[in-house]
Amino acid sequence: MALVDRTNDFFRAASAQVEAGVGPVNTLRSNGKRNPTEEAKEFTKKAGAISKKIQLTTRRLQRLAELTRTQGIHDDPGEEINTLAARLKNDTKFVKIELDQLQTYLNRNKQQVGHGSTNASAHSQTVVETMQMQLHNAARSFKTVLETRQTSMKTKSDHRSLFGQKRPALSGASPLLLSKPTPNLAQPNNAPPDGLPRPGGVTTPPPSGNNMFQGAAALGGDDSAPLIQANEVIQDDTYLTSRAEAMTTIESHIVELGDVFSQLSTMIAEQGTMVQRIDDNVRNTQDNLQHGHDQLMQTWNNMSGNKWLAAKLVGVLLLFITFFVLFLA
Repeated sequence: MALVDRTNDFFRAASAQVEAGVGPVNTLRSNGKRNPTEEAKEFTKKAGAISKKIQLTTRRLQRLAELTRTQGIHDDPGEEINTLAARLKNDTKFVKIELDQLQTYLNRNKQQVGHGSTNASAHSQTVVETMQMQLHNAARSFKTVLETRQTSMKTKSDHRSLFGQKRPALSGASPLLLSKPTPNLAQPNNAPPDGLPRPGGVTTPPPSGNNMFQGAAALGGDDSAPLIQANEVIQDDTYLTSRAEAMTTIESHIVELGDVFSQLSTMIAEQGTMVQRIDDNVRNTQDNLQHGHDQLMQTWNNMSGNKWLAAKLVGVLLLFITFFVLFLA
């Protein structure tokens, strides 16, 4: 019988089946569950992404700490600090949410992630707990940096209010008084016709521009001084307003971080309770092992005593047989 090569026909049939979508899915089992290898890869991918985000948050936190330590009143990088603080707040919140989702994913697919191995599952849980501790430390450092920033801003505001209010006064007169002409009490009755006669020979000159300027100069004032002082007061108010808004923003960040910190503390307390239970179980196991060892030693002593009794019986029996053979036979 002649042999016929059907390899090409087989490949064409397999290709047709693949194109038609017929056949098992590689990543799923027959019961609809994913392959443990795929579950482990998915967990590793998610954990790696969260770890990168935590590292980025740590670098931004270091940059924020450097900016917070910047000294000086006029070169304060407030805008950059506020931008970094907002980013860090959002990063901390999102990483916290992703860690909670990863913990839920691990609890739901612990056997698949660990390939059915207890050690692998414990390692995955340790990875999640380590990232939770890193996020907890980052949130605590962020809160410390914000508190330092708040203290620094308060100190700078106190210094500015202390040294910024000590400006020389402008002759003690108001701007309205500076523009008001002074009456000429020594002007005779033959005053110019533009003056108004008064009883007793007192006349008041008309409010001309030159006389107004001379009156202001006579009081020791300056036309630009009130405007400069007003501009300085406006700048001071603007600076203090911006500082107050920045301090309010920092306080809100601290409150939100306090909430995140409380959630992380609760999570760590739960982990501490779990560790305490494990420690108690280890102690119970150790006590059981010690009790089992004592029972084994007691059994060994009993067996040793039984062996000695058996040896005595055999010795007596041999002695009796020897006596019987030698003397009675």
